[in-house]
Amino acid sequence: MIVVAALGGGALLGTGCATSQNAETVPLPAYAQSVWTAYWSAVERGDVADWNRIAHSSVRKADGTGFDPRVQTDARSFLTLCSVQSGSMAMAGDRASYRTRCADGPTQSGLFPAAGAEIVLRRDADDAWRFFCFGCGLPYHPQSEEEALSPYDAQRLWVAFWSAVERGDAGEVRQLLHSSFPAEAAGELARPGMAGEARTFLYQCSVRPLAPAVADDRARYRTRCLLGDGDGAEMTVARDSDQVWRILCVGSCRR
Repeated sequence: MIVVAALGGGALLGTGCATSQNAETVPLPAYAQSVWTAYWSAVERGDVADWNRIAHSSVRKADGTGFDPRVQTDARSFLTLCSVQSGSMAMAGDRASYRTRCADGPTQSGLFPAAGAEIVLRRDADDAWRFFCFGCGLPYHPQSEEEALSPYDAQRLWVAFWSAVERGDAGEVRQLLHSSFPAEAAGELARPGMAGEARTFLYQCSVRPLAPAVADDRARYRTRCLLGDGDGAEMTVARDSDQVWRILCVGSCRR
């Protein structure tokens, strides 16, 4: 299963660890490793103050309610089993991503396959590079395509969408949804209560590498979820008025 894992919760500055890098400096894998170590140290402790010192300003939290207990339980394993891969950096826009590798299989929470997860840093308003998310990838910019999205691009859209929902980023959620999707419903998706459900889709599910079922200006993609190793909810995308393919629904479409 191709899983781009994404974790909600903290990030942080561990003991003597990561300090922010100026935007003029390329954030090297060694710096990403220090952020990784600092992040899991703070999650293990449930230390929101440390997390907020290294987290991007758009994802900081007021208290510790955003820490997933399952993830906290596994924090020590992620610290000892996983590390950032050298030579794995990719950059675009205001984000830099790095792949990781874990020495063992999934831990108790089942969040990381052995292939590891992607840690993403984002340049902040003060030009410092800070932790942004796990697994959300480089900036996703919807593009006009003649044909329906490939399964690879549909997976990128899936990850971008659920990462935005998890962060409560209403602007990005709106950008990725079809224009026929009611504005008030799009706003509901970005509310804090949706973060847990979004993490489930990011942790457990991915678009299958199969050709979509295309009819007129719609394309349906099958997904697969780790639980039960079975089918997940279908994602339906539709060509919008500007010819861009955007998400119409996940599950049964009623429009």
